[in-house]
Amino acid sequence: MEGKSLHLWRDIEKAKKEFLAIAPEDSDEINKFFDNVKLAECVRVPFEKAQADMNFIEFMKFVMPMKNMSKVMKEYGQETVREFANRCKNPYVKASMGNYFSDSFLAYTLITSYAFLTSGTGAIPMGGSVGVVERMVKRYTELGGKIHTGKMVEKVNISNGKAESIFLADGSEVSCDYAICATDTAITFSKLLPKEYM
Repeated sequence: MEGKSLHLWRDIEKAKKEFLAIAPEDSDEINKFFDNVKLAECVRVPFEKAQADMNFIEFMKFVMPMKNMSKVMKEYGQETVREFANRCKNPYVKASMGNYFSDSFLAYTLITSYAFLTSGTGAIPMGGSVGVVERMVKRYTELGGKIHTGKMVEKVNISNGKAESIFLADGSEVSCDYAICATDTAITFSKLLPKEYM
C-alpha cells in the first residue's frame, strides 16, 4: 500500500519487528497480536480421528494441549477481523489486518491461521494450489484416471447411498467410484447433491 509492505513471516519476531517499525503508535496492539499468535500455536487439527468420533478420554487428550487457546478466545473471541483492525491507528497495519479475511470473519481466525504457519503445522504447498492440482492430475492419470476439463457438472448421481456417476451440462454422464464436491457448500447442497446429504 503506497509502496509500504508488511509481511506475516513464519518467524514471529521478524514479523513483529517489521510491524513495530512501521507503526510504533500501535505497539500495544501489535505486541498483543503476536503474543496471541504464539499462544495459538498450540492448536492442532485432528487428522487421525475426527472429533465427532472421539470418546471423552480421547477428546480430552486432544484438547488439553490446546488450553492456551482459551486466552486467545478471551481476548478476540467475539471480535470480527474489521473490529480488530480498527483497534489500530496506523493505516498500513489497519489495511493489512483488516483485508486478510472478509470483514465478518472472527479475529481469532486470522490469529489461528497465522499460528498454523508460524508453528509449522500448516504451510503453503510447493507451487501453491496450482502445484497441488498439477501433482494430483499427474498421479491420477498415471493410475489410469481420466480428466474431463471445461465441463460444468450438473448433478451427482447416487444409487443406494453411493455416488455412481456425475451428469455434465452437455448431457453426458461420467461414471465414478467417488465424487468429491470441491465447491461451495451452498452449490453442493442446492445443485449437486440432495439437501439430506448435508
